[in-house]
Amino acid sequence: MKKDNINNVSENLNWNLVSKYRTELMGIAAIFILICHVVQKDAQGREYCYALLNNYGGISYVLSIFFNQLDIGVDIFLFVSGVGLYYSYEKKPDFRDYYSKRLVNVYVITAIITFVFSLPNFLFFHSVALKDFLLGVFSIKWTLGVGNSNWYISFLMIMYLVFPLIYKFVKLIETKTYARLIIACIVVVYGVALWFVCKTVIYEKYNLGLFRIPIFFVGCYSGYLAKNNKDITWIPYVLGIIGIVFKIISIRIFPEYPVLNRMSYFFLFYLFLLVSIFCLKKSPLFLLKFFRFMGGMSLELYLIHANIRSFVQTNYFEYCNLFTYIITVFAAIPISYAFSKLRILIVNKYNNHIKNQIKIDS
Repeated sequence: MKKDNINNVSENLNWNLVSKYRTELMGIAAIFILICHVVQKDAQGREYCYALLNNYGGISYVLSIFFNQLDIGVDIFLFVSGVGLYYSYEKKPDFRDYYSKRLVNVYVITAIITFVFSLPNFLFFHSVALKDFLLGVFSIKWTLGVGNSNWYISFLMIMYLVFPLIYKFVKLIETKTYARLIIACIVVVYGVALWFVCKTVIYEKYNLGLFRIPIFFVGCYSGYLAKNNKDITWIPYVLGIIGIVFKIISIRIFPEYPVLNRMSYFFLFYLFLLVSIFCLKKSPLFLLKFFRFMGGMSLELYLIHANIRSFVQTNYFEYCNLFTYIITVFAAIPISYAFSKLRILIVNKYNNHIKNQIKIDS
């Protein structure tokens, strides 16, 4: 009986839960990002729900801080992606297959969505130049340092490109007793390096991605922990506490150093992750299905809502309020679902093509 209890405790604190609830975590991340879009500013520095976030004193202050923290949904995306890539590459470590699947599953649907939603601005509202239109469709504005549209896709493609090297490094150290110490040292050195570049042009152009490289890297290593049913130890809890301390220091003591605020996300992520896993374990089936539904179209929802909100904010800012924001969310969900089905169709067509090619070659 005692042994069974120990096993149950171990199961409750297992990294494999990240893999088990992978889609649900993506759904939670998507919801976080949707809420965070309330406080994101356009090119003119205007917030969508200006009245809600600026006219109610202390309430506005608390809401702004809370909504801004939900940008951590991007970190959840990256961490879970790292875990998923480890599983996938472990199963089939083939460069050509790996890169082609990433392009088909992410890049193609992103180009289609961006083309569809940017076309009206380009043709009818003339608020997008041809050059920006094309760079946006191919998600390379952030890579070139000329804008942040679709920055996450640009960053993700770079991470996908270097992942095989990260995977080889993880395989090299994963079974070593000092593996976590090595990773901790790498993260610390990287953080110190970012501190020294925080006042440079590079930081200004690429800070959205620079601070998220460590979480993707750690996600790849956590793929090993999840696949091998490793227990969640005290380390993530300590990191979460460090994140809270970092956040308080960055907000109350050194607000003039945004680099501290960005660094806190790496540590706060673990707090969000642990709370999310705990809540998912306790959630009823209907709620898990809802998160799974949202997670299944998380990429499309992230892209489409950002485009809809940006379109409204750019062309009809005088109508931007909480009510119209909620409308943009409800409008984005069915459209995202349709595009997710299109993505699945494209991926299935590609997989069938590859299978037929293999049959022909053999």
